[in-house]
This record gives sequence, structure tokens and C-alpha cells, in this order.
Amino acid sequence: MSKWFGLNLNFRMPHDGFVFGVSIDFFDWEEDTPWTSVVFRILFLTIIYDYGEGDKEKEIYNKQYEK
Repeated sequence: MSKWFGLNLNFRMPHDGFVFGVSIDFFDWEEDTPWTSVVFRILFLTIIYDYGEGDKEKEIYNKQYEK
């Protein structure tokens, strides 16, 4: 199986909300999202690191951004 990862950066405007301090969340894989995500938030910046295994799972992950 092949291993893969995805990295997303999101800058939120002040009126969209922010985290006063630091927040780290860990989301394990589920049937609808067959990958693991680590979300790091600080002030207006959100960094999402996703990783998984397998070509089928990678295809599902990539299709979510094709809209």
C-alpha cells in the first residue's frame, strides 16, 4: 500500500472567529473519511495535516476538493 498526506492552510478573517491561544485536535479515520487528521489552530491560522494509506482512500480524499 502507498502512504500519502495532505496539508491545508486556512487564514480566517477576524469576523469569522479565532482561537485565543493554541488548539490541537486529532481525528481518527472513519468510514466516510478513511484518513487521519491533525488540526492545529492558533489565532487566525488553521493548519490541517491529513494522512492515510492506499490508493482508493487517496482518491476519495482528492475528490472532496474537485467541486
